[in-house]
Amino acid sequence: MNKFGYFALSVCLGIAAIGGQVRPVGATPINGAATGLVSPTVSIDFETPSLALGTVATNQFAGVTFGTNFEIRDSVEFANITGKYLDDISSGNPGPIVFDQVLTAVSFNLRSDPGSTTFQAFLSGALVESFSAATNLTNTSNFYGFENILFDEIRLSGAVSNGFNLDNLEFITVPEPSSIALLGLGVIGLGAIRRRRNA
Repeated sequence: MNKFGYFALSVCLGIAAIGGQVRPVGATPINGAATGLVSPTVSIDFETPSLALGTVATNQFAGVTFGTNFEIRDSVEFANITGKYLDDISSGNPGPIVFDQVLTAVSFNLRSDPGSTTFQAFLSGALVESFSAATNLTNTSNFYGFENILFDEIRLSGAVSNGFNLDNLEFITVPEPSSIALLGLGVIGLGAIRRRRNA
């Protein structure tokens, strides 16, 4: 096999690895950071659209659908959470946060009763990254999330089951042209390998 054949095979294996939910080498948790993402594709502060307090959050915000335990609240400012934010309806896990597109990064402010919260990222139902962190009600370095992985859902568990506040949700979507270009390279590589075998 020549250099082009090895390159095509590498591209195909890379695409297969992405489809198989293999974690990229640069996967980075955002764990108690002072700030969120630098250049998010989407930023949601829960002010727009203007929903009445107590409204259950489902799919009212662009690009994301919330599980069963999120509602709109408004309170005095605390720990980077201002104006409207998401709060728990009742004790228990918040439920999944599902995105309309595949993401490469997400960040959000999170407060909870003191304890350990587990953050999990999934792609098509398969776990791709997980970490646990101490969360509380007062720490101002309270941005959490994931960077440098492919995922379409996050789940929170642990201390958040006793109560949580979530604000300033930001995320970065995978650019569609890049996905199409990668798929095209994979198809070209497969074709080149087949031609070599038939020759």
